[in-house]
Amino acid sequence: MGNLANCTFESLRPEGTSTKASTQEIYKKAFNACKQFAENPSGWLYICGGPGSGKTRLSAAIGNLALRNDVMTVYYTASDLIDQLRPNLSNDNDSDHEDFFSEIEEIPLLIIDDYGLQSTTAWAKEKLDQILTYRINNELPTVLASDIHPRYLDERWQRRLSDTAFCHIVELDAENSNEVYEWPDDLALQKTMTFDNFDQRPANLEKDVQDNLQRAYEVALGFAQEPDGWLVFQGVTGCGKTHLAASIVNYRYDHKQPATFIVVPELLNRLKATFSSSSEENYVRILDQIKRAPLLVLDDFSLTSPSPWETEALYQMINSRYNSKLPTIVTMSHKYDEIDRRIASRLADTRVSNTYLIKAPDFRFKTESKPVKTGYTPRRYQK
Repeated sequence: MGNLANCTFESLRPEGTSTKASTQEIYKKAFNACKQFAENPSGWLYICGGPGSGKTRLSAAIGNLALRNDVMTVYYTASDLIDQLRPNLSNDNDSDHEDFFSEIEEIPLLIIDDYGLQSTTAWAKEKLDQILTYRINNELPTVLASDIHPRYLDERWQRRLSDTAFCHIVELDAENSNEVYEWPDDLALQKTMTFDNFDQRPANLEKDVQDNLQRAYEVALGFAQEPDGWLVFQGVTGCGKTHLAASIVNYRYDHKQPATFIVVPELLNRLKATFSSSSEENYVRILDQIKRAPLLVLDDFSLTSPSPWETEALYQMINSRYNSKLPTIVTMSHKYDEIDRRIASRLADTRVSNTYLIKAPDFRFKTESKPVKTGYTPRRYQK
């Protein structure tokens, strides 16, 4: 158990560390379920919760209690397990690798923390999948702790984990995960942007532009009421794209539904910062939360001369959500032919995405200026 050897059920508070009564109650149920599993390991236990929710300590407490009860137990983070397997491939003695692999497959109790945040290479996915498939087929007790709710795993694992006779899912409170219902402090302005205070028909705009803006409002409201597929708002800076996107998020929050609002340039800076040795954040964890957010806004997607690294990071986000068909709103000032072709082809795919061009000028400049003629013909929902 390494530095988690002293993490026991006796050292943990049964109600957790949160001051919220609702969170304490959720944690207490998780605590009792984990302790019950540790006393008699049987089947699978899947512990899900955001960073800081306590799943690592609960997993470690399970391992320590099982060891005290003479149950052979191995505890790994998913990334460490993959790293432990990988070096053995270069050894002259292939039997060492096979022995270690078989040991992990057969160990009476296997605990894997940070499941889903490991390397996403085909090799890593195959090896871990092979171990877990063996264990589930042979009904060997296993604990998986993850930031990822089972409903966001691939369909095959969703089916496997949904077998309540074999697998028990423990959910910790979402206040520390991406399933939140409030704005962070650095997005205080977006918190004030609602459908109620969006000016649908500004008096200084021509009628066709007013009609266009009112239709954008209706499209955004319809999406907020029933998020489905993707919605891409294009238009010049200050035309109202962010206000409508933030209004969707506020609507979801008002209805106690999760949503995540991301300002893309700030996200890329945050991801870059994880490369520093002093960073307390994890690149894979951040990217994974964005990939799997139940509803995501990617605001200010337009980047001037993005680096290859930035383009690749954005492509990973877009491609993952595109394949998963998770509801996503994108705001951008660029045209599709001005961004990476791989990304543009997914944003413009009419099977998944609705693109709406807002014709209004920059509202931040209180002038009587005419909107720029774009020649754009809105799609099926703009009459």
